[in-house]
Amino acid sequence: MIGRTFSSVLWGVVADRYGRKLVIILGTSTVVIFNTIFGFSVNYWMAIISRFLLGFFNGVLGTTKAYACELFPKEYQALGLSITSTSWGIGLAIGPALGGFLAQPAEKFPSLVSSDSLFGRFPYLLPCLCISIFAFVVTIGAIWLPVWFYAIKIFFIFPLIGILT
Repeated sequence: MIGRTFSSVLWGVVADRYGRKLVIILGTSTVVIFNTIFGFSVNYWMAIISRFLLGFFNGVLGTTKAYACELFPKEYQALGLSITSTSWGIGLAIGPALGGFLAQPAEKFPSLVSSDSLFGRFPYLLPCLCISIFAFVVTIGAIWLPVWFYAIKIFFIFPLIGILT
């Protein structure tokens, strides 16, 4: 959360200038990378720094709300924003419960996971890998998000006008 505090305005500017789709793809990609690094943390400071960087390089929350406002017609914008906020809240409720269930599998499920295995040496890797796999699927799915006209104007029309004048 602290990393997100420092960079949310910057990600808003990047989303306005270069497109919401780009920020969503970059944000979900950083979840894959930094959450996996968090799972491989060997000390407290590595865990803190990886979570800070995860928040700092992730501008998805504000961008998805702005994208929902652009995606839905005026009469359905409240529904779009409420679905976005509700999905976020459900994730905040289910995520820690699922993470707590999957954490420390060598201690909780010694018949399935050896203490000498990868999940035995890194007890929080399993929930982090589950989140990273889910985020990777979302990243692949975000590739097919529609791009709005303002991005086409910024990348193609505005530079063309500059070249012609």
